[in-house]
Amino acid sequence: MRPAARPAPGPTPGRPLSLPAYLVRELREHLTARVAEDPEALLFLGRTGRPIRYNSWRRTHFDRAVDRAGLKDVTPQDLRATHASQVADRHGVMAAAKRLGHANASVTTRHYARSRDGQDAEIAKELNADHERAKRARARKAKRIKGDVARTLHEGHDTGSESDDRAG
Repeated sequence: MRPAARPAPGPTPGRPLSLPAYLVRELREHLTARVAEDPEALLFLGRTGRPIRYNSWRRTHFDRAVDRAGLKDVTPQDLRATHASQVADRHGVMAAAKRLGHANASVTTRHYARSRDGQDAEIAKELNADHERAKRARARKAKRIKGDVARTLHEGHDTGSESDDRAG
């Protein structure tokens, strides 16, 4: 018995992903300069004009960029993990899970959310700064309230004095 034939490869269903403005500008430039007007056109092609394969792209583009940046042993997956960790750190694990296309946030935390060296000290510093801001805000509010009470008492005293002066 022969195994069932696999369906022909086709476009994978997409999901919306917000991109930073600088990247949108660069993609627009790329589309204008190098991509056919056909809505089915591929965004990136090899030197021969055919679809670029992962290993070819990795060797001719990615690995060279890693070398130029002075890095060692960085993979595309490392960049995905770094992005996931940054998003989780700044916006929460659920935001990172959605951005990465994970239906379950436990996948994100298990595979991508990573702590950074010094992060614990950074958290403590930020908590202290939050506390100090709140403390200053409470002090300003207390001073304002105290000032209002004193002003009210002073104005009441002045009014009484003026009436006493006029009466006497």
